[in-house]
Amino acid sequence: MKKIYTLLFVALIACAAFSAKALTYQGTLVIEMMDGVINEGDETTYTVEVAPIGDGLCDFSLANFALDLGDGPVPLGDIFIEDVTTSTSDGVTTYSGSKEGLTLAEGDIVANVTLNGTEDANGAAVFNIDVMWIVDPTDPENMQIPINVVFTGSRTSGIALTTSHSSLTTTEYYNLQGVRVNSPIKGQIYITRNADKVAKIVY
Repeated sequence: MKKIYTLLFVALIACAAFSAKALTYQGTLVIEMMDGVINEGDETTYTVEVAPIGDGLCDFSLANFALDLGDGPVPLGDIFIEDVTTSTSDGVTTYSGSKEGLTLAEGDIVANVTLNGTEDANGAAVFNIDVMWIVDPTDPENMQIPINVVFTGSRTSGIALTTSHSSLTTTEYYNLQGVRVNSPIKGQIYITRNADKVAKIVY
């Protein structure tokens, strides 16, 4: 009986690691505003997180978004979009979502945001984030300023949403934080996955 409970516990840990672990991406931004790229040459590394919340849904965030209009970067905050839909075809995952009334710069900026993105089987990702800055939210016919943001980067942690359990033919190793390990170290504890089998082992 104790062995059964132990196996159930391991399975729950593994499922939690696979389903709830946020995917983290690091990359650069190209920001277009007023018919031109306003951050040309900017090599700042930005972080995107995609957190699965259910079948075909996730939350998306671009952390520490900033704009430089000539006087140095102005931090605006995080671009956070809930309930983004995902789908996978031929190893490519697509993302689509939107948020109305997103507040940035501690509420000084209100914007409507649309997200479209893709991630290939190797973790390379491109997210197109269209920000429509509403200059005066109290006036329904006010001027809106489009800010087109393109994130290009790669997955640095987490287990891809694109992987199908049944398609695996080799054993994959993950640490207890859900990060894939390419070269396991003898004596360390890992979660393994092969086809539909998940186990916790000492390598």
